[in-house]
Amino acid sequence: MRRATTPKTNSLDQEIRELSLAALQNSNRFAEYHAKTDFSTCHPPYADRNALEKHLNARGIGTNKHYPTPIHLQGAYAELGLGRGALPLAEEISATELSLPMFYGMTDAQVQAVIDAVNEFGGGIMPKVGIVISNYNGWQDTLVCLDSLQKQTFTDFEVILIDDASPNDSVAQLQNKLPPNTVFLPQERNVGFAAANNIGMRRALDDGCDFALLLNNDTSVRPDFLEKLLAETPAGAVSCPKMLFMDPPDEIWFAGGELDPKTGKVKHLGGHKKDGPEFAEKKQVSFITFCCVLLPRAVIEKVGYLDETLFMYCEDVDYCIRLAQAGVPMWFLPDAVIHHKAGGSAGGMLSVYYITRNTLYLTCKGKSAAYAKLKTILPLLTGAARYALTKLLGRKKGRSYGAFRGAVDFWNGKMGRMEG
Repeated sequence: MRRATTPKTNSLDQEIRELSLAALQNSNRFAEYHAKTDFSTCHPPYADRNALEKHLNARGIGTNKHYPTPIHLQGAYAELGLGRGALPLAEEISATELSLPMFYGMTDAQVQAVIDAVNEFGGGIMPKVGIVISNYNGWQDTLVCLDSLQKQTFTDFEVILIDDASPNDSVAQLQNKLPPNTVFLPQERNVGFAAANNIGMRRALDDGCDFALLLNNDTSVRPDFLEKLLAETPAGAVSCPKMLFMDPPDEIWFAGGELDPKTGKVKHLGGHKKDGPEFAEKKQVSFITFCCVLLPRAVIEKVGYLDETLFMYCEDVDYCIRLAQAGVPMWFLPDAVIHHKAGGSAGGMLSVYYITRNTLYLTCKGKSAAYAKLKTILPLLTGAARYALTKLLGRKKGRSYGAFRGAVDFWNGKMGRMEG
């Protein structure tokens, strides 16, 4: 049997062929594909064609098989008398080939969506995930989180752990108890949640990860959490799992969220309700808490990193606004589940301070200085009145002081870490 050769093509066909080859060469899987595959066989190196087909179809990408039955075994060619095994190369192609969308009218965006979806599947090569965790004074919670990650059914990941200059003995407690797939990056100064996660995200991308997963240190994840999150995230989208409290473990902490970009106000859906069928449907949302969020490399490269001006709190609000502006969909995927202790890093006065100040910052972002001053007057007066009442009653500084101080600092243009 003669080896198949490439037929002569007209100029348009030749151009399409060259563009297709260029797309393969730009794929981050091309080197592995080229090393393992004889291109003359014309079939992809996927061990399980059905799994790839299911993966693509779930993302709205149609596929076909040309042909499920090798041509020489079809009834139309029965007269040739060729039985199974007569043309092994054709039979191998028939058993492994999967046709992807390709037609003259495809846009660049559609072509890229197909490429991204195939790369996410990885051809039997699992996508590498960089799990970014920031620790501040919470080494006990962090060890619980790390232990749960070591039980994952999906294993091609690294943990990038940043200690944000904890004043306690976190570094000493962590450094000798870390799993082997952990990169530990202790910081010399307290840079805040946003900057710490940016350090981890940059490291993940530098290490060649296809995804960065931001994960709070006071969480515990179920064994199939990462596998399900990766399998169900649509191509080019950002996603989050269902988040339950650690105690009680059947109570919703976060089941997707709603965001008003004009005010910066968010609503956690399902908060404190019992988990049940109403929280079992995956859906698009307008807000995802960065307690746990899966960010594809392409999204980070397009949208950028967290706004370090905020220091901590509201980074997710700002990022979700930017995702929406960039046309990146956000998905709540309830088949993936984690448990959240909630409040493991900060709370009380500090959280109110940062939320008050940062919400003002986000609502005034891109506006004039005069608008920012006007927008701050009401929170400033309200905060002052409540704080004055607290002092009058002889109580210690608390949430009322946090709200007042947050408004004052924004009025004075003070961002970053709270001082004094």
